[in-house]
This record gives sequence, C-alpha cells and structure tokens, in this order.
Amino acid sequence: MKPCHLQLAAAVLLGLVAAGVAGQEHAPAPVRVAASDGLQAVMPELQEGFTEWSGLELSVTYGASGVLSEQIEKGSSYDVFLAADMEGPRKLTAHHLAEKNSLFRYAVGRLVLWAPNSGHLDLRSWDMQSLLQPSVNKIAVSDPQHDAYGQAAIAALKRLKLYAQVAPKLLLCESNSQAARRTESGEAQVAFLPLALVFAAKSKLQGTYFQVPIDAYPPLDQGAVVLAKAQNREAAEKFTQYLRRLATSQIFKKYGFVEPPNLGQ
Repeated sequence: MKPCHLQLAAAVLLGLVAAGVAGQEHAPAPVRVAASDGLQAVMPELQEGFTEWSGLELSVTYGASGVLSEQIEKGSSYDVFLAADMEGPRKLTAHHLAEKNSLFRYAVGRLVLWAPNSGHLDLRSWDMQSLLQPSVNKIAVSDPQHDAYGQAAIAALKRLKLYAQVAPKLLLCESNSQAARRTESGEAQVAFLPLALVFAAKSKLQGTYFQVPIDAYPPLDQGAVVLAKAQNREAAEKFTQYLRRLATSQIFKKYGFVEPPNLGQ
C-alpha cells in the first residue's frame, strides 16, 4: 500500500475511534434507582419497558426501604427512590434530600405468609390462627424498624390478637429477601413477605402462601421520589413519568400489587 493510502487509512481509523469515544462520552448515564427489595420481581420488566419507551437505562440497587433511606441521608447518591412506604420519602423531602412536590404513590403492596415446599407446610389451607400450631417454631419477618412490610406484619398480628402468643417465635431479618432466604434454609418455618417478592421467589424457590387479610394492616402505600442528588434530573423525572403511565400499572398488577394509583396516559 502506498504511503498516502496508509496515511488515509490511519486517518479514517482514528476518526472512527474518536467518534466511538465521543459517542460513549455523550451516552446518557443510567438512572440510578434505590428500590425496595419487594420490587425485585417486577423491576426487570419495568427496566425493559422504560428503556423501550425512553431509550434510557436503569441501574437498580435493592434493599430494605429504611436502610436505603438511611444511606441516602448519609450521602449515598441515587436519582430516584422507590420505597415500600410513603414515610421514608416524605422524611427525605422534609430534610431537602428529595425534590419538593416530586413524591407520589406508585403502587400498593399486599402482605402474605409464605412457606417453602422443603418445609412440608401447605399454607393454601391456612389462616392466621395457624401460626399458633406447634409445627411453627420460627416466623421470619423483616425488621419493622426498617421496613413497612415488617410493620404491617406486626400490625396484623396485633389486630388479630395473636401478637402476644406469636412474638416469641418472630425471627427479625434485615430485609424481606433475607426473611425468604432464612425460611428456605430452615431457620424459620414461615415468613411474612410482600406478595410481589413471592413472584420473584417462584423462579428460585417453590412454596405456598396465603394472603394476610387486607383489613388487618394499614395500606401498604409505596412512594417514589426524585432525589436532590440526581445527576440527570430530566432523566429521573422521565422515569417517574413512566411509573405513572397506565400501561405501567398493568405491569405492577401482574406482580401482585393491588392498585397502582396516580396514573397518567
């Protein structure tokens, strides 16, 4: 190849490399979402739908809502917080760590009692009184100090006048996911879990469950909020707009949420 041709080829190659680097530099960063661990089943479909709708990606970190809220208060940087309650996002807003007027209720959860098949308990014929059976030595539940579902479980036990008898059996866990794992491992016979997390467990764990009477605990309203440290506020708001869409509400329903409200078109 002649020198001039080599120079031309080299220039073209350098141009392509530079264009690739420039494209990477200008590619929008993923929207960073701190999400309640009860969303692990529904989130992959939300991620796919959001990317198809907006062209943007999500980066999701899961945990107990109270723990995530504490991390945000201590400086952890996320763009959007999807909590298992409304109180955590409200507190962040009051402390100027979340955008004023950005809070809305994106879903309403349901509480269930779940047991793995490995424990040989079939909960489909159970009710809450069954927790008094001698076969139930330990009941896993997320720590009510950090999680709305743990709070709902304690409220249901008290409402049904079972708490005093059941309290010695409670095995407090860091999160709902840990409650599921410790029950599957045999440390507990049953676990209070979000119905939505049971959908996630279906692909990994086999078991049975029954729904705790919905009038036995306060509504599990779940709030979303745009955080003050959002790197790309426009992209973060785009995601919350997606959560409000009617089509998105159908995804939530499919994964065990009762009534995703505040819907747009």
